[in-house]
Amino acid sequence: MGYRQGAWQEVQQSKTALQNGDRVIALVNNLGATPLSELYGVYNRLAQRCEASGIIIERNLIGSYCTSLDMAGFSITLLKVDDETLTLWDAPVHTPALNWGN
Repeated sequence: MGYRQGAWQEVQQSKTALQNGDRVIALVNNLGATPLSELYGVYNRLAQRCEASGIIIERNLIGSYCTSLDMAGFSITLLKVDDETLTLWDAPVHTPALNWGN
């Protein structure tokens, strides 16, 4: 088992309450210098891991949301959601960082 696979299993087993059937919003955040194409590769692998674990990604954000100048790397955030949270998430928002809806 490689480091990455071991790290994923460690997070799944000991650091989160996510279980088969849980629904999440996934955020893959660029720390500053990672190309967007690589972020999509990270998200693709995250989606594969979630699917294999029975975790349903309801929404996703992939991009530069909280950066550190030209720092290489990324962060992954998974937010466990229910119907009410998704309704709130889908509401229109117009800020400098996020902008969607009417």
